[in-house]
Amino acid sequence: MTPDGPRLLEIAARPAGGGHQLVSRLATDDCQIDRQVRHRVDGSFTPSYRLVQHVRAAFLAVPRAGTWCNDELFDEVAELPSFHSSHLPYRSGRPAPETTGILNAFGWVILASPDEAQLHADYLRVKELERQVSIEALPG
Repeated sequence: MTPDGPRLLEIAARPAGGGHQLVSRLATDDCQIDRQVRHRVDGSFTPSYRLVQHVRAAFLAVPRAGTWCNDELFDEVAELPSFHSSHLPYRSGRPAPETTGILNAFGWVILASPDEAQLHADYLRVKELERQVSIEALPG
């Protein structure tokens, strides 16, 4: 605070993006944005986080563009014990791009569990399914 009021100093500090608020809430029942709102509205401050459960994201990739042939492969993912949510935007018979980075990931699966071993086993299963994705070359 200055005699003229508050002064903002930009230090490039921003809340994490890309789904971090979602996974933070899953893991700790809290996140940066919720804390900021509580601090601004109520003046409250929480000095640390407590781990409620383990959370892991599995980003999916394919090595080349083409037509996905076996989307039923991921039907079982929602039945995994630690499954929380997924985004699988491509379907069999439809073109899918080569994965070149996180911005064009083939899809993702969020896993959450208080049992770290279960979370790890489910992650390995998702990655095993990813290796079985069948992509046919596009005509041309």
